[in-house]
Amino acid sequence: MSLSPELLEFASEFHAEIVSFARGEMSGHASESQAAEFKENAFTERVVDIIAEAGAITGGHTCYFRKELGNRQLKANGYNVGDDEEHLDIIISIYRDTPVPPTLRMTEVYQAIQRALNFVSAAAADLSSKMEQAHPAYDMAERVREVFSKGSVQRVNVIVLTDCVVREHQLQRPLKISKQSRIDVRADIWDIERLYRSMSSGRVRETIDIDFGEFERTIPCLPVPISEGEYGAYLAVVPGEVLYKLYDEYGERLLELNVRSFLQARGKINRGIRDTLLKEPQLFFAYNNGITAVAEDVKTKLLPDGTTALVWIRGLQIVNGGQTTASIHRAGKKDQAELSRVFVQMKLSQVRSVHLETLVPRISLYANSQNKVNEADFSANDLFHQKLESLSRTIWAPGEQSRWFYERARGQYQVARGKASTPAKQRQFDSIHPASQMFTKTDLAVFEHSWGQRPDLVSKGSQKNFVEFMLLFKAQQPDFIPDEQYFTQLVAKAIIFRKVQALAREARIGAYRANIVTYSVAYLASRVGARLDLAEIWRAQKLAPQLEAALHGLLMPIEEAIKRTAEGRNVTEWCKKEECWDAIKAMNFPVPANAVGALSASRVARKGAMKEVQENLRKAALPKLAEAVNIALISFARAGQKGDAASIADAITKTLAPGGLEIINNVPSGGVLWVVGGMELSSIMRGVREHGLRAEFREGGGRATEHRPAWYITC
Repeated sequence: MSLSPELLEFASEFHAEIVSFARGEMSGHASESQAAEFKENAFTERVVDIIAEAGAITGGHTCYFRKELGNRQLKANGYNVGDDEEHLDIIISIYRDTPVPPTLRMTEVYQAIQRALNFVSAAAADLSSKMEQAHPAYDMAERVREVFSKGSVQRVNVIVLTDCVVREHQLQRPLKISKQSRIDVRADIWDIERLYRSMSSGRVRETIDIDFGEFERTIPCLPVPISEGEYGAYLAVVPGEVLYKLYDEYGERLLELNVRSFLQARGKINRGIRDTLLKEPQLFFAYNNGITAVAEDVKTKLLPDGTTALVWIRGLQIVNGGQTTASIHRAGKKDQAELSRVFVQMKLSQVRSVHLETLVPRISLYANSQNKVNEADFSANDLFHQKLESLSRTIWAPGEQSRWFYERARGQYQVARGKASTPAKQRQFDSIHPASQMFTKTDLAVFEHSWGQRPDLVSKGSQKNFVEFMLLFKAQQPDFIPDEQYFTQLVAKAIIFRKVQALAREARIGAYRANIVTYSVAYLASRVGARLDLAEIWRAQKLAPQLEAALHGLLMPIEEAIKRTAEGRNVTEWCKKEECWDAIKAMNFPVPANAVGALSASRVARKGAMKEVQENLRKAALPKLAEAVNIALISFARAGQKGDAASIADAITKTLAPGGLEIINNVPSGGVLWVVGGMELSSIMRGVREHGLRAEFREGGGRATEHRPAWYITC
């Protein structure tokens, strides 16, 4: 079968991108084998980013390992461990380094899978004890040993990445390799054709197709007589065993369209659900509210008794009932619950794909609206993302030669470029929208959290960091809509981050590079963020030489500090902890005084105002303010109003405002209460905590405080 011209063009451009990226990694004296390794690493890193965007993996750490151990070949290109430590992803790449993709036979794919499993087997034993701690793959081997020693691993998923075309396997369906002891072993193949489809589809996620015939169970349903051509509905009864198998197969991919279900599934298992599943499974249908789901396409059939049954579903997404689904899976997996008598009611809405991401948030909101914070929407149709996209299409970079392209939905950049019908128009598109000035939703979260001094969240991986970004964003400023100032400052943060990435490559930082980059940006922000003029970086579209030199000077000290403070712990996992950032932030690395230019007038004014506030506080007797807050909160507790968040926030505001504090109250709109100030407010916040409220200090504040130091209180 011949390859389409579009696929061939994509493969050629993708190959050029990988070669260019790898060239920046290599020294001029790299051997042929070293050059091949650099290219394979660059390919792996890029594809992991793509499949994370598609929801196929929650994150991934890239590191190359290849070794012959006895008569076994060991190889791995990266890994990822689930939050619950129950599943392990091992990444292996088959990279041919050619602009025209060759065909890859399944025998070669199986060989690669076996090499990855050989690595897992050796690492689960004692491979790390035979490696130098400085080895780039040491953390990978040690992390595998760690999770296997706990006995928590229940599934190993080998993810095969290749720049070839695999014809002998139905892609998008994982291979079920074997079951070793109690551990399921599966493989997922991403070839160049699947990558092309994923990047050019414009979809937020990869579609899930369900064939219920594979479960050997019928799913009886009642079609709802709705005449609207764009919408259909069914009421169904899903056996617990089928729901268990669906979640076992696809996991959180079933919940990607809605944050509420995503969070429900990640929360603790509901004790009531668990008790019913274990003690009264036959009553689960009566006790449980069921699940709400959507799909792009549905096929049904008539059964011999004249009733209707679901046969096949495309694009299944559970938009309410994530905790129910995850609890059934957990009870079946961990407690060996008998699920044959468990049945779950399901309301299934069939929605055309073009309307799917518009309707899902509303379906979820109306189905369950008890928690305002959880209304944050991960989809591309969130108003925040729509406005940011609009700004990126209209704002020219200084000089009006190019724009920064925000990819609101995955594949938008490729789709827009593909609309350029002639080579001349494509060159014009590339000139106006260079690939180096394209960024995605996950990039946005990385830029914001790095500059916002949360490198611990960035270190958790692009998708997890994006989830945290959206939740914090909605909590802090639920009604915020981006404007031109926000967009230009965001681009300035992107310029800083990407320059640090380039500096880290030039410095030949291999292991932990992603962590070192985000920690370096965060450290710079903690030291000079309040003085750095982001508007000047936007105007120049580059960093001043002094600032660039300062960032370069931070890389090695921060790398050494991260390794040292880990104190023998897994460095990659250590970087994900807030304690790691606290330790790095407390250190005194040299940042030259000339690293930043003069303060802008507005920043000078704010800095002067902050000093004045702190001076007023010293004069105004902090203990009196702390006592006043304590009295106000006690009065609420006595009046039985402890849960009235808006009233509590209002009382705290009225109590602290006379002390000259700047207070930003976002509680009425579903956010948090910000109190601008530093550690001098600790005594007040201790009293707040004693009343059961959450009060935390953020050196970098939040967007509401323009990243000035502040405390946020969750009422």
